[in-house]
Amino acid sequence: MKKFFNLESLVALRREVHKHAEIYFKEFETQRRIEKYLASLSISEDSIKKCASTGLVVDVRGEGPASGNQKIIAFRADIDALPVSEEHSALEYKSVTGNSHLCGHDGHIVCLLGGLALFLERRDKVPSDHILRLLFQPAEEFEGGAKKMVEEGALEGVSEVWGMHNLPLDPPNKVFAKAGVMSSGAEGVKVIVEGKGGHSSIKAELNDPVLPLCEINVEANRLLEEDFKEINNKDLIFSLLRFTTSEAHNVIPNTATAEGLIRYYDKDAHRDFKEKFSKIIDDTCSKCCVKGSTEQLCNYPIIMNDPRLLEELKRITEVSEENCPMKASEDFSEFSNVVPGCFFFYAIGKKSGEWIHVKGYDFNDEVIEPASELWAKIMIDRLG
Repeated sequence: MKKFFNLESLVALRREVHKHAEIYFKEFETQRRIEKYLASLSISEDSIKKCASTGLVVDVRGEGPASGNQKIIAFRADIDALPVSEEHSALEYKSVTGNSHLCGHDGHIVCLLGGLALFLERRDKVPSDHILRLLFQPAEEFEGGAKKMVEEGALEGVSEVWGMHNLPLDPPNKVFAKAGVMSSGAEGVKVIVEGKGGHSSIKAELNDPVLPLCEINVEANRLLEEDFKEINNKDLIFSLLRFTTSEAHNVIPNTATAEGLIRYYDKDAHRDFKEKFSKIIDDTCSKCCVKGSTEQLCNYPIIMNDPRLLEELKRITEVSEENCPMKASEDFSEFSNVVPGCFFFYAIGKKSGEWIHVKGYDFNDEVIEPASELWAKIMIDRLG
């Protein structure tokens, strides 16, 4: 049997993708690099389809005797980076694009490709009517690429879907998962306050939208501490994180905005908070004689792990429920809301950095091989 797995080439690919990090729906070079690597594994062009503009759907059949029962099982890796400059001066493959893989999606790509390479070495153990489907998904961070892939048919015929996300935790290669609620839902919110702007020297004649926006933020946090005290920072988290006001220090803007996230495990708490938050906006803006509104930036449902698939994962590898469910949010839920899914977190060691999305983070190349082996075990087990 031909050997396909090559750790050196996977590390090189990971670092190349890292250096040329691309953000949501602009991952054209990342897509091209994945296609090139698939070609090196002898995956035919007709097995690869573009999806959601910069994503890929890859179907690989087994080569063993047919079972008489067609089966398609999907495995997903997200491929986008963050629109944040990398501050990692010692890194020889530091990003040159102004974006950065501070979430480790570059590692997700190569671990899934490594799993595919090992799968190909054992392909004869998989019936020819069983299909491995790889989903290389764009735009996980902001724009909801999973939903777009589903809309374009990425899950047609699929009976189950699997996903993984890295975390910089010790010891490396530890797997975290639980049945049911696995990761929080997240709704991105933009608050818009419209007033009357102008030169700050005539402030008395204007209607500054910044002050009511700040008051809305203060009142929203007071709401969390008082009305949602028992679940705050446990089942419900809210933060306004990005404020956009004036472009000059001496100009009061016409419009001020703030963007943030509501993270939740409890759908009822999420609904109740949104209702009370809307009232805060209405009351504050009415009092200040400005106009207030909101826009939804994204809405990632809670990830629910199928109990049966979680038991299958426990049969294949050791699984810990420590730290579960996770407060991080993921649009993998768009896949697992359509077909049964299993999502797990994979420890890559503290040497990778303090946490994801934090300065100094970098995916740990030492876990590429064991993570690839785990993917291959799951693939062979579920398709064999």
